[in-house]
Amino acid sequence: MARATTLRRSRLGTVVEEPAALRQSLRATLSALEPKPAALRPMLDLLRHRRDVCLEVLREAPEVGFEQPREAFFLCLNAQPFSGEWSGGWRIDGSEQLAEYRLEEHGVAVVPGQVFDNDAGIRVSCKLPEEELRRGLEFLLGAQRRRG
Repeated sequence: MARATTLRRSRLGTVVEEPAALRQSLRATLSALEPKPAALRPMLDLLRHRRDVCLEVLREAPEVGFEQPREAFFLCLNAQPFSGEWSGGWRIDGSEQLAEYRLEEHGVAVVPGQVFDNDAGIRVSCKLPEEELRRGLEFLLGAQRRRG
C-alpha cells in the first residue's frame, strides 16, 4: 500500500499518493513557471513604453537627477532637490520624509530609497497607466519647480 504524502502549505493544495505522481506534479508546476517569451512580449513592450514615458517627462527636469534604467520598470530619482522646508511645516531631510510628504499632502506614492539602502533617492514605479504616470511625475516635478 502506498504512503500518502502531503505537500504542506502548497499553493497547489496537492495530496500525492505516489513518488512518481509527486515528480509529475513538480514537473507540471515548473513547466507552468517557465517564461513563455512570445506570450510575454506584449506585456514587456507595454512596460517599456511606460518606462519611456517616465523618462520623457523626467528629461524635461534636469534639476532632478535619475539613473537611466536598463531593463527595470522603476526609476530612482535623486531626493536631494526636494530637501528643505515645504508648505504645511514639513521638513524634508531624506527619502522617507519625502515619500511621506508626497503621499500625505499630494496623493503621489513613491518608495523611499532608504528601503534600498539609498536615502538619497526615491523609487518611482513605471507600471501605472501612461496618463497616471505623466500626471504623477508632472505633479511631483511641478511642485519642486514652484518651490524653487
